[in-house]
Amino acid sequence: MVSDPAHAILPPRAPAGRYRYRLRLQKTGDLRFLGHQDLMRCFERMFRRAELPLALTQGFHPLPKMTLVQALALGFAGLREVLEIELTQELSAEDLHLRLTRQCPQGLAITSVLPLDPGRKAAARRAFYRYHLTSIPADLESRCQAFLAQEHCFIERQRPRPRKIDLRPFVSELSLQSHCLEMALWLSSSGAARPDEILAALGLATDLYDGAPPERFELELEDEITPAARGLATAAGGLASGDDF
Repeated sequence: MVSDPAHAILPPRAPAGRYRYRLRLQKTGDLRFLGHQDLMRCFERMFRRAELPLALTQGFHPLPKMTLVQALALGFAGLREVLEIELTQELSAEDLHLRLTRQCPQGLAITSVLPLDPGRKAAARRAFYRYHLTSIPADLESRCQAFLAQEHCFIERQRPRPRKIDLRPFVSELSLQSHCLEMALWLSSSGAARPDEILAALGLATDLYDGAPPERFELELEDEITPAARGLATAAGGLASGDDF
């Protein structure tokens, strides 16, 4: 008896290829005034010109599968930003790096490309900021130490709704380096402190830089931290991802 082809059991379809890559990039110059949505459109144009086999989302309006980790505030230069993309064909890190470098606009540079396991995704842990100061108050270092020594530092945040925020648990490091104020801020799904809020808590104006823009010079990721480094941070009083803020 010949079975009806219309009711034949077909073999399962092989899953489409999924190849993930993590890009580290710099966003400097006039490009730091480009907003998040405009920056994502800039990446889309770069990828099309580089003829990348981008994986797309499902639905009526498919979009490239890409994620910019921890969007950068307008006006800040980013020296170690993170973008993750997904392709349908495997490319070597060197080939992908070369293709994208050829298409980068002025102010954008790809510094590294890392192939990832399909299920591996970036989770930001800490953000490191630097302000180039025009003048340094004589007691600024002692202000930093006093801030770190206190248990709480409450402020009133008005948006998206009025509420009280304790800044202190979000601050991992705060120091004066030459003519720069540097800070490391913990990031969490429940929120984060803003650099300008830390400046205000130290009694500094938010425009105290000497023509060099404020920088986010490092974005620390959970899956790039060694167990030894994580242990040191915990011993020093750091907050791990998922802690209650």
